[in-house]
Amino acid sequence: MLGSSLAQFFTQIAVGQGWLATILMTATISVLTFAARGQTGVAAALVLALVALVPLALQGHAAGAGNHVAATVALWLHVAGAAVWVGGLAAVTYAAAFDERAFVPLVRRFSAIAFAGLCAVTISGMAGALVRLSHPVQLLTTDYGRLLSLKIVALLLLVGFGWAQRTWVIRRFGSTDMPALRRRLVFGSLVLWELLVLGVAMGAGATLSRTETPGGQILLATKAEQLTGDRIPPAPGIARLVDTWVFDAAAVLVVLLGLGSYLYGVFAAQRNGGWPRSRTLAGVGAAVVIVFAFCSLPGRMQRSRSRRTRHCLC
Repeated sequence: MLGSSLAQFFTQIAVGQGWLATILMTATISVLTFAARGQTGVAAALVLALVALVPLALQGHAAGAGNHVAATVALWLHVAGAAVWVGGLAAVTYAAAFDERAFVPLVRRFSAIAFAGLCAVTISGMAGALVRLSHPVQLLTTDYGRLLSLKIVALLLLVGFGWAQRTWVIRRFGSTDMPALRRRLVFGSLVLWELLVLGVAMGAGATLSRTETPGGQILLATKAEQLTGDRIPPAPGIARLVDTWVFDAAAVLVVLLGLGSYLYGVFAAQRNGGWPRSRTLAGVGAAVVIVFAFCSLPGRMQRSRSRRTRHCLC
């Protein structure tokens, strides 16, 4: 009886199919991680790990009727950023306990990885909040908003830990005056507090995924809205370019990370001889145009058109 019920759950119910895919990919990642002996194997395991988070993003509020594409992408970025952050912290802690020589370089490199995770979590969290909240006062007057406010406080505390790590911990770790034992104790206390705050944020996030949103689900009234899975964008026009917006978390995150890497390269080039200011302005302008294209009326209409085409082909 139990076997047949489990088989039905994993093969015929959408939630069960998602969990089955997650379990199978997790098992494959475990085998691939132990078998990897080079960068190619590690990269393959990383890609598969990010793909394994997709079924989790398809559950909860992200599977709602309206705005589900933006909510699902934001939730996947949120979970992926947190996984990279927590997983990197665990890996650095494990390596630091066994390799004293690699301790300082690992901590310094993890700071950049944690910053990327912070960007992903912050931007995707903003996208999810914009989809589900209609007014800032709901952060204090609703259960969903209060849980979200708790996550915001936890995120600010984590930003403070990251700032302390960059400005004080790494500099002290690089000094030969600090004994190895003292160095590990300081790092261990920092990791302990960071894991505590991360645990609170993850617990609030898990509860948040099962909490009713303040405005409920977006109702799709017309047949066209039901076909595309979102509200139909307004008719094109000059005025619509400045009053029709949609927050594309994936596009904003990719552009910000790319622009940050470019500006870091510009600063490095200026220290070694200079970089044309016109090229820097062109790069920043290109980033602004890309974000505008994805988050304004063209992006809204492109997403509606692609979903309509996909449904018609089916």
